[in-house]
Amino acid sequence: YGAACFIDGMSKRYQSVLGENAEIIVTGGLGEVILPLCSEKYIYEGNLIPDGLRIIYNFNKKLW
Repeated sequence: YGAACFIDGMSKRYQSVLGENAEIIVTGGLGEVILPLCSEKYIYEGNLIPDGLRIIYNFNKKLW
């Protein structure tokens, strides 16, 4: 419950700073378990970092 409250609280804080509805993306293996406990709807991307690193690797591989 603590992680769910953290995500909800940080989401509200970011939205107050941005002044608009921002889409929040939750990443990582436990995000799938935590999101049902959150009071808001968020986007879940379990492999965001590995996918991003693969894209960067493939891009750099083309440059050499």
